Parts: sequence; C-alpha cells; structure tokens
Amino acid sequence: MCGDEPTDDEERVDWLLEQGRVDEAVALLDAITDRGLLGDLTWLTDVLAEHGRFDEAVAEWHRAIVAGLAGARGRYADMLAGAGRTDEAAAAWRAAVAAGDPGARVGLSRHLARVGRLTEAESLFRELLAGGVPAVAPDLVVLLADSGRRDEAVALGRALRQVPDVPRWEVGRAFEKRGLVDAAIESYRTGLAEGASHLYARLAQLLYQQRRVDEALAVLRTATEDRDMRYQAWRKLGYLLGVEGRAAELNTEARRCAGQLDGWFVPFLVAASKRGWHDGGFCGCAEAPA
Repeated sequence: MCGDEPTDDEERVDWLLEQGRVDEAVALLDAITDRGLLGDLTWLTDVLAEHGRFDEAVAEWHRAIVAGLAGARGRYADMLAGAGRTDEAAAAWRAAVAAGDPGARVGLSRHLARVGRLTEAESLFRELLAGGVPAVAPDLVVLLADSGRRDEAVALGRALRQVPDVPRWEVGRAFEKRGLVDAAIESYRTGLAEGASHLYARLAQLLYQQRRVDEALAVLRTATEDRDMRYQAWRKLGYLLGVEGRAAELNTEARRCAGQLDGWFVPFLVAASKRGWHDGGFCGCAEAPA
C-alpha cells in the first residue's frame, strides 16, 4: 500500500475512485455497505450509477424494496430521475404512494413539477395543501408564478396567511425572486406574527431595498426586544441608522441599548453604524436605490 493511501475504508473508497480504480472501489464499498441503512445503500447505488453500472444499482434498490427498507422507493425514484428516466421515476413514486410510504405524495408532486407535468403537479399540490401538508405551499407558488399566473400566486399567498405551519421563509423567497415584493413582505410578516423570529433580518432588508426605511427600522427595533435576535438586531439597526445618517436616532438607540444590555453592547452598535459590520450590515444595503 502506498504511503498516501488511506487505511480507513470509507476514505479509501473515495481515494480509489479518484485514482480511477472503480472496480476496486465498488468491491470495497460493496463489502462495507450495510444494506439495512438507507444512507449506506444510497452511496453504493450512486457510485454504481455514476460509473456505468446502472442495472446493478437498480437491482440493489429492487432488493431493498422487497426487503422493506424504509425510504427505498423514494431513493430509487430519485436515482431514476437523476438519470433522466423521468417516466420510470414517476412510476416509482406512484408505487411508493400506493405502498403508503411517508412523503411519497410530496415526492411525486415535486417530480411532476420538475419534469413539466404541471397540470398533474398542481392538482396534487392543491390536494396536499387541502389535506394538511403545508410544506408544498412554496412549490405551488412557484408553479403558478412561473406559469404566468402571477395574480393567482399572489391570491394563494393571501390565502396561505390563514394556514398554520406554512414555511414562510420559502414562500417569501419564492415571491421575492419573482419580483412579487409585496407578497414576499406579507409572508415574512405572517411568519413573524407566528413567532419565526429569524425572519426579522430578511424582512428588514427587503423593506430597506424598497426604500421603505422607516418600516425597516421599525422591524429592527421590534427585533431588539427579542431575546434570541436582539444582538443581531442591534448591529443591523446601528448599521442602518449609520448608512442613513440618522445620528439623533442613533444616540437615542444607544441609550436604549445601554439600558437593555447594561451598556456593554453599545460600542458594537456604534461600530456597526460607522463602518458597517459584516454580521451586522445588510448584504447589498449600500447599493439600495436612493
């Protein structure tokens, strides 16, 4: 064995593949794979599929499905889709749905959307939403907006405000990336009202980029009262007041910060206002439209 050849089996598999010694890598991986573990089997089948041994990978998944390995049907469908065998992948997802595999209907709906079978995908997304699976809300927003049905996407966003457990960040980003800024803002605001405090920064940044400066400041001032977010919020608030040249407000906020945090954090607030701090500033704030 060469001096730089790894002795750990998993590292050695990767090393053998890098050396182009595929048969040796597969033989070793075959020997160390626990076929009762989904992650292990996924690694083995990925290597097989990527190196021209697709039929062997298929056979591995067929055996795993017969053996009842949880999640095997979905991973098999993903492998088929990755190989461009989209109809077979759809059939595999449908088999997973018929078998009652958790998450299979979501997997099928997303696969249908990816391959352009939008009518089927939309129908299934709506069925899932109505059945209490809010995780697909961003997918339906994207499908509608990207199909030129932007008004319907916005109307869906409004309806989603009344639906609990919707991933508000993902819905907001879907709207934001498609220029539907007001809908994105409302999604973030809804999430904040539900207690998703990590949305403060995103909402404030988006408001600032729209030159809705007072609203952005109000969001950050509220965030400074949140125990989980206040340090980040104080830095961002200092940065934004500094960028806007609002010295009087910065002094007021410095006094409030001193009262809340016994003064020790005030220098960080002031530093953020003068220089902008990597963690405290906003990505792109300085380039926001005047």
